[in-house]
Amino acid sequence: MRVRKMTFNLLARERPNRQKEYSHSQGMTLLEVVITIAIMAFLAVTLYQFFNFMNKESRAQISDQVFIDRLNLFFHNIAKDFRMAKTVKFNNSYKNLYIKTVEEEEDGEMGDIYTFKSDDNEIIILTNKVSDDEVENKIKTEIENGTEIVRGPIIQGPVITCEDNGSYYTRLYLFFSTPVGNYDLSVVRRNPPAGKEVINE
Repeated sequence: MRVRKMTFNLLARERPNRQKEYSHSQGMTLLEVVITIAIMAFLAVTLYQFFNFMNKESRAQISDQVFIDRLNLFFHNIAKDFRMAKTVKFNNSYKNLYIKTVEEEEDGEMGDIYTFKSDDNEIIILTNKVSDDEVENKIKTEIENGTEIVRGPIIQGPVITCEDNGSYYTRLYLFFSTPVGNYDLSVVRRNPPAGKEVINE
């Protein structure tokens, strides 16, 4: 009989410990919930800022790439037209460049005036079709409207020159310093025997 009592007492002593362990595993305390929510909120804000930054960087890269692609295409087209030009006129005051190719002359088409508009942060290149009668007046005025072919950021003012070396050649030089890099174009055109160049009016 004494042995049975001892066994019963041992089992009775172990019971409170089991109840304590069971009550502790019921769930999280209020402090633990608050800490968990704070950590999750911090991670959410951090991820949002990271993805927002990456999105802005991606948009900026796409915008820069579009600008550079258009600038390279413009360089290619104007170099081809300049070499094939029948008539070239340049006004340095308003940065207006008039080019009429031999093909346009033969087909009776109008030539193009390229207008370079810039400030300290941006370059805009416009083009307009102009008849022979309007060239003299148009090239000496500030042109505000036209077909926009290039627009993009620059670090400093562009360099745009058109030099006539008498009866031998005319040289067009363009230089743009952009946040992506420096881009320049130098084209030399041999003047025809009866050229119609009016340079740096």
